[in-house]
Amino acid sequence: MIKSNWQQEIAKTQYINHSDTLFETLGYGSTGGGDNGSGDNGGGDNGGTNPPEPCNEEFGYRYVSDSTIEVFHKDNGWSAQWNYICLDGLCLQGELKNGEYVRQFDAQLGTTYGIEFKVADGGAQYLTDKSVTFENKQCGTDGTPGGGDNGSGGDNGSGGDNGSGGGTDPSQCAADFGYTHRSDTEIEVFHKDLGWSASWNYICLDDYCLPGTKTEAGYVRSFNATLGSDYKITFKVEDGGTQFITEEIITFEKTSCAQ
Repeated sequence: MIKSNWQQEIAKTQYINHSDTLFETLGYGSTGGGDNGSGDNGGGDNGGTNPPEPCNEEFGYRYVSDSTIEVFHKDNGWSAQWNYICLDGLCLQGELKNGEYVRQFDAQLGTTYGIEFKVADGGAQYLTDKSVTFENKQCGTDGTPGGGDNGSGGDNGSGGDNGSGGGTDPSQCAADFGYTHRSDTEIEVFHKDLGWSASWNYICLDDYCLPGTKTEAGYVRSFNATLGSDYKITFKVEDGGTQFITEEIITFEKTSCAQ
């Protein structure tokens, strides 16, 4: 009936000539129904939700775009009270997906970076790093273990770095650990030096972690922040094969040496 009505209507002179076999050409009407499954069923770009290509390597990177790199490490069963994935010294918490810890960062194709992975395992930790050149390929692992530029890096997540710090003298503060108001948009987190061996240290604002700057009295780092907001501040430092870690929840106010 639909086909018959269509043919009669289109045959009128106000329409351009049509084909009597139009419906058959379109695949409609030969079985009494329409095309029920040959069309596009919501395909196309799904925003990157498909699982990434599995990699045989334990530790490396994936190309996401010419400006985005994804660093990964396979999960080897650690207790993982915490983990960090780093690009050129910028360390952020990795997300456990499909048996891997992953984190994406801003990057520039063709540039060489130092990548690191750190994870807690009971009272100890596992740490590995290497130097890689960011190329357009999946499962990139070629590089030099233990190398890498320990610079500032770029972040494709949250937080912000406002320089290396150095304005606070922790020795003038009663508290071992706290923050100083540098401006209404800049907070400086500090921790006094308590004699650790400190082959590495990190100061974090809401899990956005960067190496602290060592001063005579301690470690400091500045971050972008909003006055009146609540933040979690964290300090981690290596000490003879183990680590010291402390954290607090603070409200960013106009004060110095706040705990």
